[in-house]
Amino acid sequence: MARRVKVDEDALEAAYTKGDGLAQLQRDFGINRMTARKILLERGVVIRSPGRPRKTLAVGGTATGRTSAVAPEVSSPKSPFAMIDNSERKV
Repeated sequence: MARRVKVDEDALEAAYTKGDGLAQLQRDFGINRMTARKILLERGVVIRSPGRPRKTLAVGGTATGRTSAVAPEVSSPKSPFAMIDNSERKV
């Protein structure tokens, strides 16, 4: 029979929704990350994909804290070769 570890599930959910990952929850709460995952799923929390950045936004930045560059608007060329500049090519 499996034994359930006593853990503050409200604090676990709050830490996860704040942005801590399962590995961090494992260290902080002293439980296996799969146990943390199971508790979160039982509480209806959507589990993030591994390797995704935290959802905390920095002021003036993105989830990773870096500001993003905006790509300039580019009109689509009529042919695939219209964007190639061969003006300096010597034949």
